[in-house]
Amino acid sequence: MAPQRRKISTSRLQSGSNNSSNLGGNSGSLDYDAAFRRFLRQRPHEAARIVEELKSGTNEELIRARNRLLTMADEAAIQNAIKYDLTMERIEKEYKARKRRAIANAAAKKLTLKDSMLKEIDNEIARVEAEYQASEISKASTSVQIDTNKKTLRGRGGGVLVEPPTYFNSMPKQVAPSTTPNITYLLSEDKIADDLKCFAAMNNESPPKPSTVRDRVDVTVTKQRLSYGGRQFKVGDEISVENAEYGKIEDAKIESLQEAMVVIRGTASWDTRQVFASPSDLCDGRVRIFKKAK
Repeated sequence: MAPQRRKISTSRLQSGSNNSSNLGGNSGSLDYDAAFRRFLRQRPHEAARIVEELKSGTNEELIRARNRLLTMADEAAIQNAIKYDLTMERIEKEYKARKRRAIANAAAKKLTLKDSMLKEIDNEIARVEAEYQASEISKASTSVQIDTNKKTLRGRGGGVLVEPPTYFNSMPKQVAPSTTPNITYLLSEDKIADDLKCFAAMNNESPPKPSTVRDRVDVTVTKQRLSYGGRQFKVGDEISVENAEYGKIEDAKIESLQEAMVVIRGTASWDTRQVFASPSDLCDGRVRIFKKAK
């Protein structure tokens, strides 16, 4: 082995020769290669023995070096295992901490979203209630304020007296406010129509002409929406309406939408006419509504 070889050659040279110039120059350092060659020339048998011990693995220096390397390898393996365990423990702790933070953040965001949704619902409820209260002022049960001017003093208004009281009309007839009737039918519309036909036949009267499939209009009232012949209407829409009592009212609007009754009134300041139409009236054509051209 190189360390043993250099050690033997150094001790041999120190004991056998005091001439430092032959061993390494003027600086006093040893020339190990020259000493090793000198050792091989002077003690060949000992060098051969060392070589055999190295080949067979019985050399003491070789055994000590091998044991030292094995010990270092074992210590390195133990240190690596400890580092691995510490790293895994640190990663697990960090994972658990991040998971707890994520759960806490998700819970906080959920509460924030819930609060914001509840506030939006409250605001929407308040808005709908405000719109409903505002729409109540134009209901039929509320007295209608009529603006009196030169045009309204001509007796217009569908037979309703609009002139101020004078000598000739000091006692004007008070117009009773009309309210939307709350009609509840116990039978379906088809059964009611059949009963009317039977009564007409018993009284020797000609039964009403049945409406054909071609004349009928699809009518549905759902969630404050009126579907009439494929067209959509809502409360407040300006329309034109036509029936047998008033004829055609050009300027009108939908005042109320219910499943049993649709209320339509004129929009002119002098016009107090109102049309109450059930879904069957709209379906059979007794009351017709039209989109007002813009």
